[in-house]
Amino acid sequence: MTQTGAAVKRPMRKNAASAKAVADPTASLRTARSAYPERPKGEHAAKSKHKTAQSQVNARIDAKLKAEGDAALAAAGFTPTQAVRMLWTLAVRCQGEPEKLRAALDPDSAEPSEDERAERQHKVEAYHSCLSQGQNVRAALGITGVDPDREGLSDQEYTDLLRGEHFREKGYLL
Repeated sequence: MTQTGAAVKRPMRKNAASAKAVADPTASLRTARSAYPERPKGEHAAKSKHKTAQSQVNARIDAKLKAEGDAALAAAGFTPTQAVRMLWTLAVRCQGEPEKLRAALDPDSAEPSEDERAERQHKVEAYHSCLSQGQNVRAALGITGVDPDREGLSDQEYTDLLRGEHFREKGYLL
């Protein structure tokens, strides 16, 4: 005997929360999730709570320079963004010392320090002292004049010529 049209008996609900759970099956999931604290997502989750305002920097540079610079930065393990951040950090660090910043960014155009100037002056004086001693020795040995083959040579060319003669005398060069 089967009953047709008879209502199927459902189990009784205990409270209102379970009534909502039956009406909305995802409600129990949401309730269960909210019972636990939300976990940080990713390694930088702690930073996301304290984000600072950010600005964008745009610069126009030659395309070839950009390509070569990007390759050099990549070889060093940096992105262009990281390099710009480091540049700005350096600028802030050297804020009270513009000479230091200038020297770091363009070493060729930076003014030499007082110590560097003193060292250069010392080297120049040592060079002139050595030169005058050499002239004194030549005069004492009776060596006069300059070899016509060596007249007008730069210091580097003259040094190379002497080095070549020395190596030929030792038998290193033919």
